[in-house]
Amino acid sequence: MPEVKLTAVDAVEVTIVMDLYLDLLMAGQEGVRRFPIAYDWFERDKLLAEHGFSALIRVTRNGETQSILYDAGLSPNALRHNLDVMDLDVTDMRAIVLSHGHADHHGGLEGLFQRYGRLRMPLVLHPDAFKDRMVDQSVLVSGQVERTTDYEKGFPLHQTRTQDGGWQPDPWIWDDQNAIVNVRDRGLVVVSGCSHAGAVNVLRNAQRLTGEQRILAFIGGLHLTGGLFEPIIPPTVADIQAMGLEQVVPAHCTGWRATHAIAHDMPNAFVQPSVGTTFRYERPPP
Repeated sequence: MPEVKLTAVDAVEVTIVMDLYLDLLMAGQEGVRRFPIAYDWFERDKLLAEHGFSALIRVTRNGETQSILYDAGLSPNALRHNLDVMDLDVTDMRAIVLSHGHADHHGGLEGLFQRYGRLRMPLVLHPDAFKDRMVDQSVLVSGQVERTTDYEKGFPLHQTRTQDGGWQPDPWIWDDQNAIVNVRDRGLVVVSGCSHAGAVNVLRNAQRLTGEQRILAFIGGLHLTGGLFEPIIPPTVADIQAMGLEQVVPAHCTGWRATHAIAHDMPNAFVQPSVGTTFRYERPPP
């Protein structure tokens, strides 16, 4: 597959709208802005956490900022609630992108449709033709991820329904896709819902698609929790570490063992996510 021309942007912000972890007292750091708490704890509604994932991606290029919603969490009301608390307007977004078809990534769409009715914006899903998709030439939706590692085997127990109503093995979860932004003179920011294709495959695929070898940051799930996936934590963490990312934000389905491994092996790159946190990456000053 030929490289995709992905226009470099001046800045990108990724806000965690929904995740399974929430810490209202967590400190921020340079480029990491935590959601502020009210002086009076009863002054306003609080953010919610659940076993789902959603992120708002804002890109700025030539002074113009546009945004997309990547994934929509699990339950109909939780995503809508968090958008309200953070004062984020869905109607200002250019598109909604779903990483894959599992309920903990699209369940919140029902709540959005209940409130707004028909949203006149693209809903980007995994296309049957496996073509790459792009939003305004600044956010690349990967399409089907090429599988190249010998240890990332997908989800062995996963099945999909056939046209005749039966079930068949579907370990590879081919509809798994991610969002890629190229920050000018710094490299790629990759946002992934579950990385069912394998986090290393996801990152290598981003490099291959764009031709940009520098990866600035990874944000999202690595799906390394549970007995099926914990054995591949060491090679996964080692390969990600070898890529030299500036920041790794393991969210959603990463699991505590993998999260601790990343924190231990990449202490300068690791950042703990929390619902409401915004990560900002900018081009270097002139």
